[in-house]
Amino acid sequence: MPKLKLPALAPLSGLLPDWRISLRARGRSLATIASYLSVGESFTEYMVANGAGPGCNGRSRAVEQYLADMRDRGLSPATVAKHYRSLLQPFKWLTDDGEIARSPMERMSPPSVPEQAVPILDDAALSALFAVPDDRKPETLAVIHAMPTEFRKGQGDGEKDED
Repeated sequence: MPKLKLPALAPLSGLLPDWRISLRARGRSLATIASYLSVGESFTEYMVANGAGPGCNGRSRAVEQYLADMRDRGLSPATVAKHYRSLLQPFKWLTDDGEIARSPMERMSPPSVPEQAVPILDDAALSALFAVPDDRKPETLAVIHAMPTEFRKGQGDGEKDED
């Protein structure tokens, strides 16, 4: 894979702690913050490994290459789409904060995620799912419930001991 020759416009890795504070201030859940930061760190590591330096660049080509590389490594389309959505957030924050003039993702389209068919149960599977054993049918349960507790537990003959 060729090295990226792109200028680093904002040191994303150095701004991740500030972004964490911003996310906390906006009331994002800890799970959301962890997810966003994980994607931000992953993107930063990718950029460094591919010669773009420790920052984020101002071109969508690097983001596209990052997402394409994820697909090439066999990650699911849903995971790639999650990274896309997560990367929108730091670039929006960097733009709003004045760290970069434009988001490299502003004209990008989200990656497609094909719909996956959900298996539907056939009649036999539905019947098996809702089958009730004889000792658990409603009329049987009503009789069992009416029995004295000791009898149901197998501890007696249903008669109360009289002292």
